[in-house]
Amino acid sequence: SATADQTGTLELGGSSGLTVNGNSFVDKHTFLDTFTTGQIVELSVTGIQNHPYHQHVNHFQITTMSATDSTYFQVGDWMDTVFDSSDDLTIRFYTDKFTGRMVVHCHILQHEDQGMMGLWYVNGTEGAEYS
Repeated sequence: SATADQTGTLELGGSSGLTVNGNSFVDKHTFLDTFTTGQIVELSVTGIQNHPYHQHVNHFQITTMSATDSTYFQVGDWMDTVFDSSDDLTIRFYTDKFTGRMVVHCHILQHEDQGMMGLWYVNGTEGAEYS
């Protein structure tokens, strides 16, 4: 498989409570990270045993997860939401075509409403694709 252009971590919850990467949602101008169109982003995701992760705009592919997991989700699946009984998950997604804000959040409405969400920002050329 292709090498990721950008890598990072995404922590849902943890010791900081209902947060994403230790922060509650601030405003539409505060970003968790910035990516560029036409790239592959790979994230190590933690906290999904208690908080289903949902990502708008670009679906992600599950690339690694606990070998003992027996839930619906499997390595290779393309999803926009994932919930796993383990805490060992890596995802990849293409930042194709769209520039601007990309919402990510816990898919439990009460958690999202209490600030468990954030924004990625995708810059670059509108319409650019990974090649």
